[in-house]
Amino acid sequence: MVEVTEWPTDEVVLGHEIVIVVLRRMDSVSVTAARMRAKPRFGNRVLIGVTESPPSAGERRHAVLAGYDDLVGESRDSRILIARILRMLRSRPEHRCLVPEKGRPAA
Repeated sequence: MVEVTEWPTDEVVLGHEIVIVVLRRMDSVSVTAARMRAKPRFGNRVLIGVTESPPSAGERRHAVLAGYDDLVGESRDSRILIARILRMLRSRPEHRCLVPEKGRPAA
């Protein structure tokens, strides 16, 4: 994990399969998604936005249409974010992630 407070360089983004953007303002949703997806070789990376408050259904729909894979509200409980990330990785075999199948107990 690499946390940056400025716009990430292409090298930082290309080193990870998942990019999480903390959105301070909802009006920047479209712009940040478009700029991230336009990065060279961004490809099919998972792009998730995190907002300060739980997003409405309309806000989530707008974010997905703008280019995010998902939009979640900031929470002290990271399980929601992790569950959404795992769901995205399971649906994209090109990431070659070894994610346990649902319902299988962890070893």
